[in-house]
Amino acid sequence: MYSNISVESTGCCIWTYLCGILFKIAGRSAEVAHLSWAQGVAGSNPVAPTKGTDLIEKIIEFAREKMSSDPSHGFDHVIRVVRFCDIIGKAENADMEILIPAAYLHDIARAIEDQNPTIDHAKEGSKIASGFLIDLGYPKVKEIAYAIEVHRFSTGIIPETLEAKILQDADRLDAIGAMGIYRTIVYSVSNDIGFDGMIEHFEKKILKLKDLMYTETAKHIALKRHELVLNFVQSLREADTAPF
Repeated sequence: MYSNISVESTGCCIWTYLCGILFKIAGRSAEVAHLSWAQGVAGSNPVAPTKGTDLIEKIIEFAREKMSSDPSHGFDHVIRVVRFCDIIGKAENADMEILIPAAYLHDIARAIEDQNPTIDHAKEGSKIASGFLIDLGYPKVKEIAYAIEVHRFSTGIIPETLEAKILQDADRLDAIGAMGIYRTIVYSVSNDIGFDGMIEHFEKKILKLKDLMYTETAKHIALKRHELVLNFVQSLREADTAPF
């Protein structure tokens, strides 16, 4: 009764199922860690010292509602980018009133691009964020919108402001290291690009990110994360060519 089910297709189904479980675990872990982080900063509120946490909470809710269902670009990814921005921004003396909202809102148009690939989620997200922040009465809308507009890796845009550079760095840091490996595997399974396609994605994009960081803080963080990905890809290559 199972003669028509290939080992390859069965393996793919199992792998997809396991990736789904890992996605849920990673997403929940990120949510818990974010809750702890948010509670930790709520008192002194270094994120938006002049406007208060109430506006930030509204920004968080808006971002959460707009996020794509893409497992490699979900709200857990946003949370990690925000945390990287918090670390790098403080070290580099960035304007956190610009940086943190931009981090929360940087992927709000991903779902729109998923439905229509001709739409650039960075540009569209910048427009949506502008309208939302103006209605909210949040300051520095132009600067936030700019950081969102130029954050995308594939456009190759060199940002002009410190906050936009940090957002790019933070977004790229989440694409390398252990979480970057996980996200690349999920992306590969979701888009059915196969083993060779996954290796190509690692080599043509992920392994280049270390040398594309702008800030010294991000460059330092990237070193260990890059090494982990490099070792993983080399191990995959060896496993693929090893004799049975």
